[in-house]
Amino acid sequence: MMKGKKGFTLTEVLVSVAIAGILVVAVATVFIRYHRLENRYAVKENILTEIENIYEIFTGSPVDFETNLSDYYQREIEFSEVETHLFETHLYYDGDFRKLSDSETGNYLLLAYSQEENLYSLKITPHHRGEIIKFTESEFLREIRVGGNNEE
Repeated sequence: MMKGKKGFTLTEVLVSVAIAGILVVAVATVFIRYHRLENRYAVKENILTEIENIYEIFTGSPVDFETNLSDYYQREIEFSEVETHLFETHLYYDGDFRKLSDSETGNYLLLAYSQEENLYSLKITPHHRGEIIKFTESEFLREIRVGGNNEE
């Protein structure tokens, strides 16, 4: 460099801008990943809350489950008979599982409800974006025996 000239060369400026760009992309990638993980966590938390609410309704009165479920969601929820004593319905939700949707979405809870004599059973299978979500190895299944003899 010549004496008396101050400043940076074009090469030095371009290298500095390139390094700054690489750093910005790296930091942005970390924040985007964090945001996606946070959204997934929130969706799973909402799903578990919905399952918990449905199980509370079922546990409170398995005999009146269908009516109580419709009352809770303030809409008619119809179960269709799949097999003898086995009924199913889909509860469709928005993308975050915060509220019920009126149309089919890839986000839903499949409720399989059965009643045989005094044994009532409810199995819930959560689906997000059309795929089954597994929280644990076991299923979301609850069985309740109402009245009668509990001996097998």
